[in-house]
Amino acid sequence: MHVSPFISMDAIYDFHLPAVDDWFAVSIVEHEAGAHVLDVQLWGGRVPLTTAALSRVLLTYPFMTLKTVAAIHGEALRLHLKRVPFHRQPEPSAEQRAQHALLSEPRKP
Repeated sequence: MHVSPFISMDAIYDFHLPAVDDWFAVSIVEHEAGAHVLDVQLWGGRVPLTTAALSRVLLTYPFMTLKTVAAIHGEALRLHLKRVPFHRQPEPSAEQRAQHALLSEPRKP
């Protein structure tokens, strides 16, 4: 899985997704060359997906996407300046090409 141009394809990820109830939680642990590299958690309470709930989030965090994109590019620049090795995205595998072809076919009525 190509996650970042600053992470090699040899990285191993452990995903933890407990059963969803009133709280949602996910954690991802990354190891590379036997070393613990990254540990990420995300959690939050369940909210009904309504127009009002979506509007409330949009009004509360209007620039969250812009902030996230700016932060990602800022971190990429910092890693580039530190001369962290850059890993290009590999060519798609035969399985990925076949899946793409299936998903690209027009649907029949």
